[in-house]
Amino acid sequence: MKGSLVKKSFLILYLSSFFMLPAMERAIYDKDTIEFAMPYLRWANLVVLDIDNTIMYSSDVPEANCQWCDVAEKRLQEKGFSKAEAFQKMVWGYDYFGQKATMVPSEPKFVEFINDAQKIGIPVIAITGRPDMMREVTVKKLTSIGVYFSHGCFKGSDFKQANGTHFIEGIIYNGYAGSPQKGESLKLFLNTVGLSPKNILMIDDRQHCLESVKTHLPDVNFIGIRYGLCDEAFKSFKPTQEMLDFIDEELTRKTLTFK
Repeated sequence: MKGSLVKKSFLILYLSSFFMLPAMERAIYDKDTIEFAMPYLRWANLVVLDIDNTIMYSSDVPEANCQWCDVAEKRLQEKGFSKAEAFQKMVWGYDYFGQKATMVPSEPKFVEFINDAQKIGIPVIAITGRPDMMREVTVKKLTSIGVYFSHGCFKGSDFKQANGTHFIEGIIYNGYAGSPQKGESLKLFLNTVGLSPKNILMIDDRQHCLESVKTHLPDVNFIGIRYGLCDEAFKSFKPTQEMLDFIDEELTRKTLTFK
């Protein structure tokens, strides 16, 4: 009898916490743990995730993290390369180091969160600043930590969007020189595939990406989480002389052709 009462009490607590979630909310929260997103999981009709410094980061190759990308792109522009040229050269290096890197989850519970959402049938997609030429290494590294965006309704999907971004099996590759805001690309994706989610949960380490989605989808209930667990590593990043030499001596000579 006592055990059944405990179970009933737990069920009531769970259901009350679920129904206490706001019926209409458009907000962005600054948090450093995925646990904050848990109560919103069954509320969401669509989960949208960033990849780098959100789902995963490199534990052994600093150049495979996006803070290196910012340094490389800026340094190349200072050397006289255009924004487009600097971006292409930086991506060559990002892909090169990404192949060598061991990627780890920002926190183990993040992988569980993604898997739990997929198990209960919630569409989960990623939208990344990586270009589509990095799709092979991106999927490989996500797979290595147990994340599969190709599951469910997006399996086998592959199409270019009108703004130049590329959706491949659950991931919007939004990265190229002068790439559009994530909000624009997500709105275009939803229109293309005919999805009309009422409630979107998005997690990204960059505030402006969350603001972009919130702005481009004004009629959607939107919960954004500005994920800050990797903030300290990003802020404290200092390029070594070896890193700078690689940019100066190797990347200046590399040329990429984007399809």
